[in-house]
Amino acid sequence: MTVALPARPSPSPAAKPARRPSLATTLVLAVSLLSVLAGLIGGWQALRWAEADRAAREQRLLSRTVYGIQREIAIALEERARDVEQVRALLESELADAPPAQRRAVMTRVVDSNPNFSWLGEVALNGQIRTASRELLEGISVAGRDWFEGGAASDLYVGDLHPAKLLEKHLHNDDGTPLRLLDIAMPLRDARGQVVAVLGSHLNWRMVTRSVQDMLAGPEGQGLAAALVAVDGEILYDSQGIQGQVATRLPDETNRMQQVTWPAPAGPALALMAPLGADGVGRDLRWRIVVRSPMSAWEADLSRLRWRVAALSAALALLLSLLGLVLMRGLGEPLDRKSTRLNSSHSQQSRMPSSA
Repeated sequence: MTVALPARPSPSPAAKPARRPSLATTLVLAVSLLSVLAGLIGGWQALRWAEADRAAREQRLLSRTVYGIQREIAIALEERARDVEQVRALLESELADAPPAQRRAVMTRVVDSNPNFSWLGEVALNGQIRTASRELLEGISVAGRDWFEGGAASDLYVGDLHPAKLLEKHLHNDDGTPLRLLDIAMPLRDARGQVVAVLGSHLNWRMVTRSVQDMLAGPEGQGLAAALVAVDGEILYDSQGIQGQVATRLPDETNRMQQVTWPAPAGPALALMAPLGADGVGRDLRWRIVVRSPMSAWEADLSRLRWRVAALSAALALLLSLLGLVLMRGLGEPLDRKSTRLNSSHSQQSRMPSSA
């Protein structure tokens, strides 16, 4: 009788090991990640350099404009001081004994030929105006006024901005706006060197504001605004017509760009300040020249710069990744083949029966 043996269960197929990514794929992924990281680091550093360079260029532009305005105002004041000095030389020498009409004619000719002058006059030591251009204010007393006292006490007096008080009934700007004046005064001496009178002049403030406007009209002044500010923060003149007080305390040091808050509608701005001048004719005028660039324009420039740097960084990372892909595929495939042969040889050796 034949006994049927139970069927031997067939061995279950062994689970296939998880397929690992090839060496070439691993190298490509690693190089791609490193390329992206290098692009990000390079872009961040490039952005820092670009922002620093942009700030330095902005500061140089503001500095050139500030000192250009400073130079133009200084030249205008020095020229007017020389004009007054020439009139004084005539009155003290050739016209020392001339009648009032002849002395008046010289002063009137200077005022009529130079729009920067509003008035010239000769004042006795008691403060009474003896002769003046166009006979304006003759006989009126200016005793106690700063320019008269300063002209009698020093060789050259330069007075600060003020409204035209005595002249407002006689003179006005071409557009009808009230006159604002600066003063230059100096003593008149006799042959013995004694002070016998004061020669005073009133300069039209527009002489100064034109110096600012001319500087801003140049190619580098496009998009900039400038102001003359008194030591207490009052805006004496602003190229955008803004009036009031500056909210931000202006620094004492010069040639340093900083953010300031300007009265509406200007708002926040990047600005650079310099005093009118430590020497020269205007050394006693404690004005500050402030040139500014709108903060909105600065932020827009930085935004465009950041986008450009980001795009270049992304392009650099992509280029490095593609380059790495080509190189690593060329290196990885031979390594993959060699790795496959080694694995195959190892498998065959593991399947061989060991000797008893």
